[in-house]
Amino acid sequence: MIWTLPPPPPRQRALGRDEIVGAAIALADEGAAVTMKSVAARLGPCMSMALNATSTAGKAAAI
Repeated sequence: MIWTLPPPPPRQRALGRDEIVGAAIALADEGAAVTMKSVAARLGPCMSMALNATSTAGKAAAI
């Protein structure tokens, strides 16, 4: 029965290009390395996997 199921997990917030680029620019301004991992860490722990998945999705095609 559907009313006995646990509630769905909260949705992740949507990120726009401006927020992602802003995080990368902030890292560069601080002299830190701008990598997918560092940008994901700057944006928050819930975004790390989402950014990682997009960066590795086309890896086989790129090789």
